Amino acid sequence: MIQFIPTDKKGAPGSARTDADGKYALMSTKGDAGVPPGEYKVVISRILGTDGKEIPADASPFSTGGKETLPPFYSKMEDTILTATVPGASPSTIDFPLTGQGGAMGGAMGGIR
Repeated sequence: MIQFIPTDKKGAPGSARTDADGKYALMSTKGDAGVPPGEYKVVISRILGTDGKEIPADASPFSTGGKETLPPFYSKMEDTILTATVPGASPSTIDFPLTGQGGAMGGAMGGIR
């Protein structure tokens, strides 16, 4: 799961679930595709079930006993080191290489206003 939280507190946050390749398409909390241009804190979370497998999209990670597998500097809003500048042009791609985690996570945002 990836979340974009506006740093100016005026814009609408957005979120998306990544696919198997780490790609995502943000949706605002208002249901619009993308997020408005601006500066964002970024939170990336990877919660796995007690069996170590990915939790289905329709299941709550909290009710299934899921466990966060990424460090707080990626997965906690108050600790994240990730930021993004969303440009005015659309569509845009913003990648987040998660170093030390065995790979990279990339993504493409569509419908940025």
